[in-house]
Amino acid sequence: MPDGEGAPRAAAGRRAPAEKRVRIKVIGIGGAGVNAIDRLVQDGFDQVGLLAINTDSQALTNCMVADKLQIGDRITHGLGAGGDPDVGRQAAIEDAEAIEEAVRGYDLIFIAAGLGGGTGTGASPVIAKAARAQGALVLALVTLPFVYEGKPRERVAQGGLAALQDAADAVICIANDKLYDLAGEEASVQQGFAPTDAFLSGGVRKIWRMLTFTGLINIDFADLRAVLRRRGGETLIGFGDGAGSDKVARAIEGAFGSPLLSDPEVLRRAECALVAVTHGPDFKMSQYGEMMKTVNEKLGPQAACKLGPIVDEDCQDQVSLLIIASTGKPIESAASRSGRTLDGAIQTSSLNPTAPSHAFARGKGKFQQGVLNLNEVSRGAFEGADRTVVDGEDLDLPTFIRRNVQLRQR
Repeated sequence: MPDGEGAPRAAAGRRAPAEKRVRIKVIGIGGAGVNAIDRLVQDGFDQVGLLAINTDSQALTNCMVADKLQIGDRITHGLGAGGDPDVGRQAAIEDAEAIEEAVRGYDLIFIAAGLGGGTGTGASPVIAKAARAQGALVLALVTLPFVYEGKPRERVAQGGLAALQDAADAVICIANDKLYDLAGEEASVQQGFAPTDAFLSGGVRKIWRMLTFTGLINIDFADLRAVLRRRGGETLIGFGDGAGSDKVARAIEGAFGSPLLSDPEVLRRAECALVAVTHGPDFKMSQYGEMMKTVNEKLGPQAACKLGPIVDEDCQDQVSLLIIASTGKPIESAASRSGRTLDGAIQTSSLNPTAPSHAFARGKGKFQQGVLNLNEVSRGAFEGADRTVVDGEDLDLPTFIRRNVQLRQR
């Protein structure tokens, strides 16, 4: 398929310059999280950083990921958290400095964890908060316990989920029972958990491709951040591949059949969506039309949808579809909160998009409020994206505000 097994092939579309490429890290936390990122190692995907974090030293020894961090040794003595999320949380706090160092310098961090136990449930919110404090966009993929595991474990999982939703930018949650349905009754225990690992691996690879290669219509990191940073919303991700004469139908079926995108009620409430399509040079406009008609029908009329096609000459008679959709309202971006752009440049504080909208006059190192009060203008679905700042000027602001031109009523 377009992404293939192993490292992705070079696309015909231009690859972003090295200094502009999005720095991505995938962190598996606790037993289930570490197992999930082992799949990326098995797939031979080495285009992103991988880190395994656990309190259990023996489990870390057995994982395939080269970069490992044992946390909470003074609390657990390397024996795990014993199913207690408070122990997992304290373990992460104990090694806060090592965690901060591990997440520093990345633009996008994926967190993989299983909720309901100790380390994944307790440590994930601490690690997500540390990553956001470093300016990263944090996307968590977590699983909820099987029904047969009982109400106490479910309550623990729900508490951990609430904490993680407060700490991360977006949380994608899937119940293990859904994975059981996918694997089938005759599947082995190992096969039953395989779909989670496959979703993480496929999702990471496809998002990496979307952000790394310049498409005919480019989807960049600012677009992804605008979709994920939503107040009171839910995030859904689905992807599918197709080949042959019915490749479009197969790709659509795979994307919308994904348990991460298959809730039609949530999907119809989506406020915005990114649709990345990787295809060969023979892909026709009529096929685009067929694909986008279905996408729009599933999303509903209010969703702001951005399409990003990528031409890959290796995808002969193949197509890959990735959909990321979110409900909720946009919130301020981390770049705006910290006063920094993605590359670390300082923005002038008076141009903070969350500040009241005024006419500004330049003084000696100061900004003075003008006489005209203005209502803030919404930027629509991409309210959370970085401002366009050039030579200290925010080009997203109207010229008469930047140049202190006072408007008078007639």
